[in-house]
Amino acid sequence: MRIGVLMTVHNRKACTLACLENLFSQKLPEKTEISVFLVDDGSTDGTALAVHTRFPTVNVIRGDGTLYWNQGMRRCWEEASREDFDAYLWLNDDSNLEPDAIKQLSGTLDSQLNDIGTAGIVVGACFVSGSSTGEKIATYGGRMDKRIISPSGSPQSVQTFNGNVVLVSRNAFRQLGNLSPEYRHSFGDFDYGFRARQKSIPVWLTAGYVAECPRNGIPAWRDANRSLTQRWKSFQDPKRITAKELRNFQKVKGRGFWWYSMMRIYLEMLFPRLFN
Repeated sequence: MRIGVLMTVHNRKACTLACLENLFSQKLPEKTEISVFLVDDGSTDGTALAVHTRFPTVNVIRGDGTLYWNQGMRRCWEEASREDFDAYLWLNDDSNLEPDAIKQLSGTLDSQLNDIGTAGIVVGACFVSGSSTGEKIATYGGRMDKRIISPSGSPQSVQTFNGNVVLVSRNAFRQLGNLSPEYRHSFGDFDYGFRARQKSIPVWLTAGYVAECPRNGIPAWRDANRSLTQRWKSFQDPKRITAKELRNFQKVKGRGFWWYSMMRIYLEMLFPRLFN
């Protein structure tokens, strides 16, 4: 299996290098090769040079700082797809892969093909260790009705997913194409999962955890400890959810109540204590 690894990074040099170190240390299945395509979206901390120096085989694609996650991954995938890989691995640079992560992901993809005759999408379950018990707590991965699903020891069918660690087969890519151009930062991963479901493309969560990835904190615009002025300023961040994006996403989900969700977002910004 030839896997094209897709990454979009910005000003997290140490994190990016650690992720790549982890990736190239993977216990790959026999006859499996990986090629990395990395969009550096306008980093000012020397990320691109550091990656090129330490990992010269990585294909570094320069962005201007306005791509963000979804558009960066689109650009990356467009470049990688010219080589027609057997599968494409989405990888966030804050995801610390387990040593057998790719083996788990590709093995589940093979099982799909053997069991149901078609290869679809495999979502890697991510975790954070509990502070007191050390128990693994699910943070990102497969989702059902907005809930994050914990791995159960066997692959599980899921509705959609976070894009932290996702393996997309060539078959799924040929049917679904690239990530949607309708989104700048958020929603592209969820959108892809719902589109896969609409085309009856199987989406499975891995049997076990494949990466450690802590949850992001509460965004500044929802932080009750910040002033309204600070929250409003954060609300203007280009990464925030816009009405147009929300409308497009709800349309893909088959729901027309985008205006209700948008109204709730504004209320969360104005009155965060009521929602946190």
